[in-house]
Amino acid sequence: MKETIILNFPRISVFENVIPLDVCDAMIAKYTSAMNPNAGIESREQTYGQITEEVEQRAISQSTDPADRAYFKSLLAKAVSIPESHVEAGDIYRYEEGQYFGLHHDFPYNITVVPYYSKGGDRKATAIFWFNDDYEGGRCTWPELGVTVEPKKGGMMYFEYDYPDEETNMSTIHESLPLTKGNKWIAAFFMSNGPQVE
Repeated sequence: MKETIILNFPRISVFENVIPLDVCDAMIAKYTSAMNPNAGIESREQTYGQITEEVEQRAISQSTDPADRAYFKSLLAKAVSIPESHVEAGDIYRYEEGQYFGLHHDFPYNITVVPYYSKGGDRKATAIFWFNDDYEGGRCTWPELGVTVEPKKGGMMYFEYDYPDEETNMSTIHESLPLTKGNKWIAAFFMSNGPQVE
């Protein structure tokens, strides 16, 4: 597993060789017929309107296997040296041609309105696992930071946004650009700044 630091502050890193390539293929095969095409509606409900279906155009796994979640949690905790108890239960996502995830932040603007964690705390970071890279478009970009990341099958992208300076956190606004060819498959997991209960 090799880490390349794209930006030190706020931290954006890419890890190579995180997931075996055959596991990536198996995940795509497993979830191809088990996707909810309206991830944006689910996000709107969970974020009380902070994320809407106009912003989020992609599909989400209908019922992610707990064993798969545990597998990715373990990989993530090992990669960035945090306890697994700080990792949320993520999901699998698929983008089809023309789909995108518009400009957004991954943290709630008001943790009392969007209470992700029953014991308090806030989101600290996001990790994206790439299951494939044989598509065009769909790059993740941070316009205020001047950063665009290239996907690599079996790799992972990681970025943080829990800094004392709120201006730094707000600069992590990002988007997944429209997919122009093929399908894009990822798993997305979030980290909290302390132990949390799902």
